[in-house]
Amino acid sequence: MEAVIENALVPEKRRQGMMSQVNARIETETKRAADAAFAGAGIAPSEAIRALYGRAAALGSSLKSVGDLVVDGGKDAEAQSSREATFERATHAFENVLANYGLVVDVQSFAPMTEEEIEAARYQDYLAGGAP
Repeated sequence: MEAVIENALVPEKRRQGMMSQVNARIETETKRAADAAFAGAGIAPSEAIRALYGRAAALGSSLKSVGDLVVDGGKDAEAQSSREATFERATHAFENVLANYGLVVDVQSFAPMTEEEIEAARYQDYLAGGAP
């Protein structure tokens, strides 16, 4: 919703002289691929460029390389990968502990509940005088 409001303000900003134009040369294939990616994400190319310039402006004098423009680029990917690996180990550790005690757990019983199932369970708790 915020992006829609911001985009609605762009013509007004342009009329007031608060907007500037950016011209850049980009390889044709790169532009074509990026335009397709933007379209798939529902992002206008101008929005992407404004986001790039916004990031650079926010970094200010701490901007040292193009890599700085990517929000926690490699660090984010490494951290996510590490979190996933830790979660996977923790999941198997729990299964291993259960197996050591001879307990077999049906994995389906740990499947996430749907919103309807959660609401039904809350209602049953309410009727039983349990949690609100």
